[in-house]
Amino acid sequence: MVEADAHRHRSGQSVTRKRKKATIAHQCHLNRLCAKLENKQLRLPEFLASIGNCVRLV
Repeated sequence: MVEADAHRHRSGQSVTRKRKKATIAHQCHLNRLCAKLENKQLRLPEFLASIGNCVRLV
């Protein structure tokens, strides 16, 4: 699998992978938080607390 990805990269093709459901859900949650902050539905301290609760360490 790694060799196939390396070959695709060398030939200029994109190396796309299926995103996991958990990753998609996490990104949606972060996008919603950012939208709420932008629309002034959340204040900065609440936003930072929410971001701190959903941080994923990889």
